[in-house]
Amino acid sequence: SSNSKMQELSALIDSAPYLLSTAEKLEKYLKVQIEECKYDQTANKALMKYYQISCCNPNVENICNILILAMMRLPSNDFLSLSYLIPTRLSTNPKIQHIMQCADLLQRANFARFWNEVFNTLVSNFNEVNGFAESIRVFVLKSLSYTFKSITLSALEVQLCLDTPSIVAFCNSHGSIVEKVVGDIVVFATNEDIQHKSSSFESPLEMEESLRAIECLRSVQ
Repeated sequence: SSNSKMQELSALIDSAPYLLSTAEKLEKYLKVQIEECKYDQTANKALMKYYQISCCNPNVENICNILILAMMRLPSNDFLSLSYLIPTRLSTNPKIQHIMQCADLLQRANFARFWNEVFNTLVSNFNEVNGFAESIRVFVLKSLSYTFKSITLSALEVQLCLDTPSIVAFCNSHGSIVEKVVGDIVVFATNEDIQHKSSSFESPLEMEESLRAIECLRSVQ
């Protein structure tokens, strides 16, 4: 059963984390996570630690996929903690550098440039991970809801990299984030944790300028 396999894997991580046989099982489990939209930070961290001390060349594709799975869990700090485990000899690898750049853009709220980097490059593993775009768009929508009361559909198109019909459908499927779509305005649900939100923004440029200002304020706190 799935539970018994997980228990076996957990026992191996505890008792023999640096054996090749354990790493091979972790690699197979990583493939399951990618295909079935699952996530196991403990297993992925163990595999990264193995790659860190292994004499053999680490599997770059697996490291990329682990980082992407962690990126999909933002705002969790999983991505940051796993990035510290990237083997030093791979710090200049183009694929890994690209993923790090994309994560930085995402966390700095530079969403438009993030999507451009994701969809307009050949050095990417993003399309290989099931559910990637959906997870990131939920993160983006939540991030915007914490800052703004409402946003126009045209501005949201840039932030989510979707056309208008797709945005409307996406917003309607996330009622906990979006209260309603009225005409060309998306009204975010009230967030009790954020008492002060900015006003409605109507243009992508105005949105990006506001997000940059917010980032600057955060950086000096």
